[in-house]
Amino acid sequence: MTNADKMMLFLRDHPGNVCDDCISNRTGVTPRQQINQLGNKLAVANLLLRSDNKCMFCGKFKTTSSRADWKNELQSIHTAQESAIELTRDVTTIEPEQSNKARGSSFSKRVGEYLSKAGLNLTPEYPVALGLSVHHKKVHCFDLGDEKTLVECKYYGWTEGGNNPSAKISILNEAMMYFVCVPAGFRKLLFLPKTKTKGVRRVETFLEYYIRLYQFLIPDDVEVWEFDETTGAALRKYN
Repeated sequence: MTNADKMMLFLRDHPGNVCDDCISNRTGVTPRQQINQLGNKLAVANLLLRSDNKCMFCGKFKTTSSRADWKNELQSIHTAQESAIELTRDVTTIEPEQSNKARGSSFSKRVGEYLSKAGLNLTPEYPVALGLSVHHKKVHCFDLGDEKTLVECKYYGWTEGGNNPSAKISILNEAMMYFVCVPAGFRKLLFLPKTKTKGVRRVETFLEYYIRLYQFLIPDDVEVWEFDETTGAALRKYN
């Protein structure tokens, strides 16, 4: 669950005006300035309201956030939780949740540094309102982004036991659907780490395996990149 999801879920459970300090203290999202940045971006996307009001928790008059529409978002959170549970079944050795999250965050940070050297200074957890429907939208925070570029980083590889990585494949396919729903005008990039090669008839990395079997689901305008954590270099593998 991203920090934006935590903030939206908290405001769903606590209808009313809540200041940034109280949201940070009760969600664990730190530093407090991140709540301020997320709140402003989500307000631009018309997903919550920012106003000067009395906070329902501390009673002080500050800049507060409030949310009115939460039903569609709640279903998305349930789906994400079910996907996370399924993902743990694919591995023989289950790592602690915090360890997996930390490694994923570290990977996104390294990709961000790589793109920064290439002239793309992107913001982490960049929110965009998505939806195939004209009337109903849902916020999705891309790992990195700005007003012109959106990046998803998936720290996925082969399973420890050599089982079919079906849950990881499903989440990658879900990422492709998010890209399909992105408004026109964005450059779209997907990054995965370069893994060891496996296979008998075809010796390939995990990303090469995904591209070979599921390229029919990859939109023509999505660039698929493989990032080498050892060298810090990246190679554009598709599109």
